[in-house]
Amino acid sequence: MRIAAKMMAGALLAGAVLAAPAQAQINYSTTGQFVSAFPGCGDPAPALVVSCTGGGFSLTFTGTGENLFAYDNGSSAFLGNFLLTPLVNPSAVTVPDGVVRFNLGINQVLPTVGSGVATGFFSGEVHYTGATGGSSLVFAPNQVVMIGNTIYQLRFDSGPGVSYNGIMITLDVNQPTSVKAIVTTTPEPASMGLLATGLLGVFGLGYRRKKA
Repeated sequence: MRIAAKMMAGALLAGAVLAAPAQAQINYSTTGQFVSAFPGCGDPAPALVVSCTGGGFSLTFTGTGENLFAYDNGSSAFLGNFLLTPLVNPSAVTVPDGVVRFNLGINQVLPTVGSGVATGFFSGEVHYTGATGGSSLVFAPNQVVMIGNTIYQLRFDSGPGVSYNGIMITLDVNQPTSVKAIVTTTPEPASMGLLATGLLGVFGLGYRRKKA
């Protein structure tokens, strides 16, 4: 009876491993790339720091270097930030939708090697008069980037009265706008299967030794 109980416990443990919530080491970095026909607002290639300047303001994106974390499903990952800075010209600037595109690249090393891009356009207005200013500039990219078995779901602004589905870029040189994503990752089925098989093998070995 004791041996049978141990075998049952081993099987249950293996099953629990297969059904356990995923957690994995995620190693990634991010880059940015502005694409626009306007002078001063286009980058030839993705880079860690890129900028879009013109019309009275400058928008700079700073990506992340390599990040190595153990994430639980549903954890928030930092993908970089936007910094909106007014220039000397205090006029209001309207950015029409479909003119300034931005590519946010995620380059992943672990748990699988791969890359993905969240692409979207900016729209809204930036105005700065004297010592005051404001921004209704919104970046609205595709919401989900999947790399192997890891999903990055971008977090968009939400709240009462918010009708857009994008990231609001604030005008504050002391407080950049962070870009974050909810990370969900699942271990590869083969790896989990090997772990479960190994657990059953350990309990089986114990059973044979007991029987001998």
